[in-house]
Amino acid sequence: MAILIQQLPPPRLHISAQAVTERITKAAVFLYFLGVVLPSELAVSPFGLALIPVRLVLLAFFFPALALLARSRDFRLQAFDAMLVLALAWLLIALVVNNGFEKGFKYGGSLVLEALGGYLLARAYVRNYTQFADAVRCYFLFVLVAAAVAFPEAFLKIKFVHALASQLTGNPDIAVTSEAGRLGLERATSTFDHPILYGVFCATSLGLVWYMHKGGSSLWIKAGVIAFATLCSVSSAPLLAYAMVVAFIAWELLTRQMPHRAAATIAAAAFVYLVLEVFSNRSAVEVIISFIALDSWTAYYRVLIWQNAYVDLVNHPLLGVALNAWTRPKWMTGSVDAFWLVTALTGGLPTTLLLGAAVITLLRKVHARTGARETRERWQARFGWTAAVLALSFQAFTVHYWGSMHSLFFFILGMGAWMTDSRYGLVSEPGKATLVAAPPRTLVSGRPGPAPRGRRAAPR
Repeated sequence: MAILIQQLPPPRLHISAQAVTERITKAAVFLYFLGVVLPSELAVSPFGLALIPVRLVLLAFFFPALALLARSRDFRLQAFDAMLVLALAWLLIALVVNNGFEKGFKYGGSLVLEALGGYLLARAYVRNYTQFADAVRCYFLFVLVAAAVAFPEAFLKIKFVHALASQLTGNPDIAVTSEAGRLGLERATSTFDHPILYGVFCATSLGLVWYMHKGGSSLWIKAGVIAFATLCSVSSAPLLAYAMVVAFIAWELLTRQMPHRAAATIAAAAFVYLVLEVFSNRSAVEVIISFIALDSWTAYYRVLIWQNAYVDLVNHPLLGVALNAWTRPKWMTGSVDAFWLVTALTGGLPTTLLLGAAVITLLRKVHARTGARETRERWQARFGWTAAVLALSFQAFTVHYWGSMHSLFFFILGMGAWMTDSRYGLVSEPGKATLVAAPPRTLVSGRPGPAPRGRRAAPR
């Protein structure tokens, strides 16, 4: 027995650097989504700064994310990265000019931390398909958490999360709870500041979950859970976003054999818009909003916001106006329910144009034809991410993102950037080249197809 014990190898206590990095990556993404769903009442206020949970996470990982990107062999600073940084820099300058240094820098600094911090965290810790899939699974997990809190709110009118968080910290309860219910349900805020933000959080996950699923009946269960979670918000924009993602999935499936399908779809949509503009006694925007809104008054009010804010955009195109100082009748509040419009009012048209150009450039780069074949997994990531970005971008015309959802918008953008500067999941020479860290199945020109036989290579 003594001889046998002596011959046993010593226990392996060494953990490889790669394993440590993987654990840190998973922890960073998990903590980020935890920060997104934790209520804002848990904020701390050192030096007069309101640090909600997601901002604390972003502060903790901001410089480690920068360092990780600097060490990454496949990271490339690209045009969309520069556009996004320039947009945020211009926003900060405009806020300081219009509101004074202290107020402008404090408010602008919070926005930059949420936006750039969320984008950097995703850019640094989502660098391949495996990390992308882990992030999607983490996202869906917190959708389930948020839905579990929303269910008793919507159906039983039991709200406790914000009040409990307020009691723990002494911060005021800032959740919107006074709005009337719709469709016989109470509008649930879950752990978010507003029902619409909760709904956006849930609806945006559908495309990611759908495309990243490996198959089986559980996919429909997950889609149903997300639909139920979104319904609990009883908000027009998130429900429309869910429907739009469903339409995107159907469009992608039905048009796989169509050449230039994206261009054809954009042209058809532009034609419909022009027809409505020419032959309707209302503007095309008013017609569309009246059809998609659950509340006719909400639709009318949002049209009024755009009509009145347009005056300020014409008069102050470069730097926008001071906070809550946009032109409007006295009976209207200072709230602007549109992320793109708020960005233009507070940061001027250059901020909005640069940010919009960054989104479009990133989408084009992700879908650019490289002449290489693509693994099925990369294809799934590409279209799941695209569905999420389109859902967020179109909702932003009728929804303003603030706090954790403002950060999530930029995090989602950063989640797909790895596909533009990495050949992870691409096959350069069909039949001869190496499969890059993916199972032996590929998609050709965006359609499922057989993959060439080849051995796998280690991830870059």
